[in-house]
Amino acid sequence: MHRRRLLSVAGVSLASLSLAGCLDDDDTDGPADDGGDSTGGDEGSGDGADDSEPSVDARARIESADETLEEALEKFDDALDEADDPTGDGTHAIETRPIETLLDDAAADLEAARADATDEQLTTIDALEETVEFFRAFVDVFRELGDALDEIDTADVYLEQDRFEDALGSLERAEDHVDDAIGHLNVAQSTFETIDPDALEDLDDVDYVEMEIALEDVDDALWAIDVLVVGLRQLVEGMIPFETAVTEFEAQRYDVATAEFSTASNELYTAHTTFRDAEDDAPAAFREDIIELACTADALSEAAESLSRAVEALDEGSDADAHDHLDAADEAIERAERCGGEETSTQLSLL
Repeated sequence: MHRRRLLSVAGVSLASLSLAGCLDDDDTDGPADDGGDSTGGDEGSGDGADDSEPSVDARARIESADETLEEALEKFDDALDEADDPTGDGTHAIETRPIETLLDDAAADLEAARADATDEQLTTIDALEETVEFFRAFVDVFRELGDALDEIDTADVYLEQDRFEDALGSLERAEDHVDDAIGHLNVAQSTFETIDPDALEDLDDVDYVEMEIALEDVDDALWAIDVLVVGLRQLVEGMIPFETAVTEFEAQRYDVATAEFSTASNELYTAHTTFRDAEDDAPAAFREDIIELACTADALSEAAESLSRAVEALDEGSDADAHDHLDAADEAIERAERCGGEETSTQLSLL
């Protein structure tokens, strides 16, 4: 199976979410002067700050939250790099607890800043709080994605040993993780829709458009990963009866072998359909794999169908027909190998 280092696909886009220094110039130009009373008001009254005078305490907390959020983003980038490091510990999982702690700290600063913030500062606080929640959801996406990729790697090892049942279990768990990642991405998208883009205009590095692009990139990547995991799971579900059919054929239980090869053909064709239907819409980074897997699944489906007919012909004593069907199966197996699909089982080489 092709090993897919998918974390880096979306990780490139996440770099655009850097918030370094995003509030350095915010609230430093003084209040807007519309001719109102610039000296009146009770800043210490506890009923909220005078809207014409920026609160020094609120600004300090906003800047602290900004610095903490920047640190969280840097840790996230480092975690993605580590998860994608081929010399690392072999896992795609990212350590999220330090990131989540920093996000909690940033959120606490922003909440505290509300007490005496001006209206202008409250607008900034709202935007940053929504950005924190947006980022939380992104961290959740990649936590689940890392776990999914680890399960895919485990399935790869099982497939190399023709341990199809074990591979199926890993792929089913990977599918669950991808489903959870998609759920977290939906939360990120919903949170993004609540962000007021005008509130980000005066910030140096928080770019609404770049966040939107990052969302689209991750959405595309997750869609493709979902197709790959579902299709691979279906492919393995086809190889299980295929393996059973080979065993039954060797035991000369031809009627059972015929039925199992037919079942395998149907399951493999389902996988082919999953991959084929995704070819046109697949992101460029995934299209080659999806096309190759569609080709492989189709060829294996044809091979299984031809083997089913060959065994049936042998059972009926029609040696000539059996020979023709075996030739067709050989051609289909050769085509599967030409597709570039490394999932082709060593079971096929025994036929």
